[in-house]
Amino acid sequence: MFPVMETRPRLETALLDDFVLRLRQILAPDWSVRRTRLPQQRLWEPDMVLEIRAPGGIRGRLAVAVQPRLYPRDVISQRPLWRSLAERMPVLILTSVLTPRTREVLDEAKLSYADAVGALRLVMSEPAVSIEHWTGTTRRRPPPERRELQGLRTAAAGRGVRALCDLRPPYGVREFATRAGLSPATASRLFDLLDREALIERDSPRSPVKKVDWARLLRRWAQDYRFETSNRIATFIEPRTLPKLFEKLRTYDEPYAITGSYAATRWAPIAPPRLVSMFTEDVERAARELDLKRTEVGINIVLAEPFDPVVFERTQRIDEVTYAAPSQVVADLLSGPGRAPQEAEAMLAWMVGHERAWRG
Repeated sequence: MFPVMETRPRLETALLDDFVLRLRQILAPDWSVRRTRLPQQRLWEPDMVLEIRAPGGIRGRLAVAVQPRLYPRDVISQRPLWRSLAERMPVLILTSVLTPRTREVLDEAKLSYADAVGALRLVMSEPAVSIEHWTGTTRRRPPPERRELQGLRTAAAGRGVRALCDLRPPYGVREFATRAGLSPATASRLFDLLDREALIERDSPRSPVKKVDWARLLRRWAQDYRFETSNRIATFIEPRTLPKLFEKLRTYDEPYAITGSYAATRWAPIAPPRLVSMFTEDVERAARELDLKRTEVGINIVLAEPFDPVVFERTQRIDEVTYAAPSQVVADLLSGPGRAPQEAEAMLAWMVGHERAWRG
């Protein structure tokens, strides 16, 4: 992982030069940072070694490993090597852009890291250094090397995430595409993205998915999906209190699904909710047929036209009322206001302990 090269690609050289300059700017003026070398008899050699000297003469070495593109799966596969090298001296992984998921995996491995757009985490015991530094930037993300799925913002990606969470593996691309209602090409790109981010497991790029880290996958989806912005929502009031709404829903014939805090109370109650969030195919028709009054004050009902019809799939019928699947409820809560994230965590805990009750 630490090749000795006569010439270094331009991108790697730029990453190294920028990192040294940035580290010098962050450390106090009476600290020094200079490049150095290791004895030639070493069996490995980093891409760069820095000598960091603190006031009073205390100094230490930092090995820098450059990977212009770094995915969570790379961190997991190379973690044993990096951790073994870190026993000799601190190791920092340097790359172009770190996603939140990649930083999470690096943090779990207790590795230092930096990227070209402002992320820096550096921990050394000698000299004593502990830096977590984040800056904004206008630099653009490097373009993908091939036609890769770059995030989970699309409706198709959300549909695929729901299916991965709700349906137990194993399944190959074509079987999954059929079950999820996706094209094989979209399913393949989704698998590739989630494999890079270490959210699914398979033996090779062409092998079936054998395991899904569905809890982390839902958290990852919530970075791109927001209930309030990914769906078309409108706010209403049921003046005769919420129990009256549920009386009407028991005989309501149109597709709908209760989500959010009120749905969470069916499985993992934290506190009595005062707001009902509900998916419906047509907000105006649902409001009219349920006799709801549009308002922006005293709201107790949110109606949402969904990002994708998947919200009506794998629902659960409880007491003659239809609730969204637990995976959808969690996604809708994770990015919500107030206590919604805590309700999402309570739901996730329930889902871990009752997987057979909701995962088909």
